[in-house]
Amino acid sequence: MVAFANSVAPDDTAIIFIGEKDDGAVQGATNIENIQKAVTREAEKIYPEIYFRTEVYERDGKQCVRVNIKHNGLAPHFGGPAWVRRGSQTIKATEQLYQQMLEQRQGKLRVLLQCLNRDITVEGTEPPPMLSMRNEPFAFLSKEWSVGTHHATLAAVNTHWVTFSVHITQTDRAERSEPMEKLWLSWDDERKRLKVSDGAVIVALLLAVGVLWWIKENRSSFVVFSYLATKALFCLAVIVIGIYCLMRLL
Repeated sequence: MVAFANSVAPDDTAIIFIGEKDDGAVQGATNIENIQKAVTREAEKIYPEIYFRTEVYERDGKQCVRVNIKHNGLAPHFGGPAWVRRGSQTIKATEQLYQQMLEQRQGKLRVLLQCLNRDITVEGTEPPPMLSMRNEPFAFLSKEWSVGTHHATLAAVNTHWVTFSVHITQTDRAERSEPMEKLWLSWDDERKRLKVSDGAVIVALLLAVGVLWWIKENRSSFVVFSYLATKALFCLAVIVIGIYCLMRLL
């Protein structure tokens, strides 16, 4: 039953026939009630639980038992519960703890969990939101603590996101959460600890390489590009100054 529960496809049903041979010959089953009880006992040992149902049917004048097993999204299943130690006692793992143990086997998550509550190096590119813009109009330009390399503590980890406690100063801390799929793991050789990089760093490097290649291949077009870029930067500067003046008036 464990093998069937682990293999059945979503929205499908696996069927075990008791009383029929693989070649289709029907030998029937005796003690139908005892067979159903035995199936239930064995199913109760499986962890996490499986969705199953037993049915009695007749073929060629003989009674047989059919066990229907449905996909329930809880695989992998095992032939018994997981046990853990809590203090001086051995207890059956809860479903939440069981799921956590499964998640710990994943490569990136496993490495991060080993560094939980430890100091790490964080490398990022994205500035924080402009939350304090009313009081400090250019705070979002001068306090981009997520840009560059920083000292941090790994505060929380799960399958979907990671939370860092970034050390702004010796006393100030700021929490920053990032989706798991966005992060790249490497090693800080200088500080001898884990380094977590924002995936945008890699994208920025690739973009820079692409721009340099384009300039090399299109030297004549680069002059026109530089002119347009200068105009764009000028317009951006005018907009920023306008926002600054407006915020000062407010």
